[in-house]
Amino acid sequence: MAVAPFVYCDGMDTATDTPPTAPVGGRPLTRVSGVDLPCQPEQPMLPFGPLPYDDETDRPISYGLTARARRVIAPASIPHLAVVDGGKDSDDPSDTRPARARALRRAGFHTEDIAAQLAVDELLVRAWVSGVTPKALRPRSRHLPATRVTHDAEQPAAGYASDRQRDLASIRTAAQSDARLSLLAHPQFAIGLGLAAAVVEFDNYAALLVFRNPTIAQRVMMWLEEHEPTACQHRRMVLKIGRAVAGDVARQRWSAALAVDATEIALARWQHAPTPDAVEMMVRIGDSVVAARLAGWCDALVSGPVEQEQQTSF
Repeated sequence: MAVAPFVYCDGMDTATDTPPTAPVGGRPLTRVSGVDLPCQPEQPMLPFGPLPYDDETDRPISYGLTARARRVIAPASIPHLAVVDGGKDSDDPSDTRPARARALRRAGFHTEDIAAQLAVDELLVRAWVSGVTPKALRPRSRHLPATRVTHDAEQPAAGYASDRQRDLASIRTAAQSDARLSLLAHPQFAIGLGLAAAVVEFDNYAALLVFRNPTIAQRVMMWLEEHEPTACQHRRMVLKIGRAVAGDVARQRWSAALAVDATEIALARWQHAPTPDAVEMMVRIGDSVVAARLAGWCDALVSGPVEQEQQTSF
């Protein structure tokens, strides 16, 4: 005999065609064939429907830790930082001298005149105006202010400049002759000279080395100090950094690579950097004698060793 099911809830004795809902404070029941079974309460529906799911939009979002969070989560991944008093040559947003230097450079002023007018080192001005093309160069100023800042060795007076140039030319020629005899006998000297020749530029009384790789910079500077111990006495370092580079971290890394104190490295924001994360180290050796010898060694590297010429002549 078929028995029609009756659906009950607490406090109800009549049949109903719709599923019962749980009364407030009551226990929902369903009676089937004389057996009370719990019934399912109504599930509330979200007003906006089911949640969408998209494989593309639900992928993990890439993120980067700040220096403060990295010190807590992964302190070994950042170098040890120290407070460095960089003075006026630090990466200070309130310093207007970089913008003034670039404006003067666009107007055609030489870097020496800009440095004298702003009372800063010329190497720092070169870093500020890097990438700026002047419309037309103006004649050099003959009257430089007395507040001129330089880390180079003493320059000769105007009346003795020609004599000094002849002396430096003699030093360069002698260094070239000595280096040509040593290139084959001392391979380590030749290797270091090859690295230095690729990154050095010369002017009348100084040498400028430009690095973008800290490992190459370390090797060249160690080689230079080994063969010219007085090179560090008139050394000046400026680190050019792109707009996306943290200045304090970059300075600490380069100071550790070059084994120098961080206070020796001045920062300059690179306005016309090829990439936002570009970094370039400029090292100026302001000793004219050291620069003349280094130039003579580079001349020997280009001309080749003496033994090679003798073998070719036979």
